[in-house]
Amino acid sequence: MKGNDFQKVSEFFRKQMKSCTLCPINCKINRYRMHGRCKVGILPRVSNALLHFGEEPPISGKGGAGTVFFSGCNLRCIYCQNMFFSQKAHGVELTPEDLAEIFLEFQAEGAETLNLVTPTPHLSGIVEALHIANSKGFPLPVVYNTSGYESTQTLKMMNGIVDIYLADLKYSSNDTGKVYSGVQDYFSVAKKAIIEMYHQVGAFKESNGKG
Repeated sequence: MKGNDFQKVSEFFRKQMKSCTLCPINCKINRYRMHGRCKVGILPRVSNALLHFGEEPPISGKGGAGTVFFSGCNLRCIYCQNMFFSQKAHGVELTPEDLAEIFLEFQAEGAETLNLVTPTPHLSGIVEALHIANSKGFPLPVVYNTSGYESTQTLKMMNGIVDIYLADLKYSSNDTGKVYSGVQDYFSVAKKAIIEMYHQVGAFKESNGKG
């Protein structure tokens, strides 16, 4: 993707946050003034960033996945292992420039991939950070690590930016999603989202332990 295309996508997401529809909750909160269900504002909020060796082997490889755990989430999973930062949104706000430096540090440390965990509420800053990092030669494939509960419109805007979608399909029943994750339409939404992901990047191809 060319630099001006990154800027157009980032600007699109910035405008969306004035009446937020980035995710299927469609809360339409003005995130420049208050927080929506995700409990984050307009800047990316990061809980942790580290080389992670616990993802699927093709994602981590030998060098690890450069993983950014973003704060906030649109689901309310009762079993969430990351509740401290996913549902309570603990973390530090970073500028896109700061985030780009983290990406570049992962590259210097030998990471195999850039693994963005629960990125959707932060996409404007993420895309801008990727634009900055790419202008400095950032080569790592971008992994979109998601619950699967995503807006197809938002995913379509990420076409050409994301290399790998790492999606959980948590339930095959809307009723189960309501009980355990607090949304009424989990499967209906996730099914369409994962089809869109597949249309963009196709099936995962693995060779010698790497994607």
